[in-house]
Amino acid sequence: METFFLTFIGLLLFLESWYILGFYIESRLLGTVTLIGTIPLLIGIFLWEIFKLEMIGYSILSIPSGTALMLSLVLYFSLWTIYFITSSLTYLWSYNSRLLGFISLIIAFYSLIIFGIPWTYPEQQVSNGAAMFMSISAIVLGIISTMRFFQLAVPFRYITKMTGWFTLFGSVILLLVAQGIILKLFNF
Repeated sequence: METFFLTFIGLLLFLESWYILGFYIESRLLGTVTLIGTIPLLIGIFLWEIFKLEMIGYSILSIPSGTALMLSLVLYFSLWTIYFITSSLTYLWSYNSRLLGFISLIIAFYSLIIFGIPWTYPEQQVSNGAAMFMSISAIVLGIISTMRFFQLAVPFRYITKMTGWFTLFGSVILLLVAQGIILKLFNF
């Protein structure tokens, strides 16, 4: 299920990076596509919460669904879903983008928590491969959200291109990690 969320988050960040870099996508079109792209994220969060991961499909984390890690992942992906809903409304109706910056700051702090949580479990519950996967994903998403904070909430003029390029490459890294898990390239 984590691969589902990382794939959609990676795709939506890829689209957003093209807008940040100025490879001009009309902002209303980006808002519409982002809003459509958040629908599977919302459905996934509700299914994940209702069926508690056992019935939906493959999860690399072989721990019971009621643990703190599963709940923190649901909250983490919910924060990203809220970010994409807010960004789609911002792009659709040309709202002020500072709110996106402050949501990005909250996501950046939570990314640090997600980065460290898997390493607190013994290897019988979370394998080293799964912990590494979660840590790589969390650190890439944390850097992207921190850069978005400095671009939007506290506007620095020269960080826009750097944010766009890192978002572009970070989204590709997320997609590669998610597809590597689907193809079972990592040893869990």
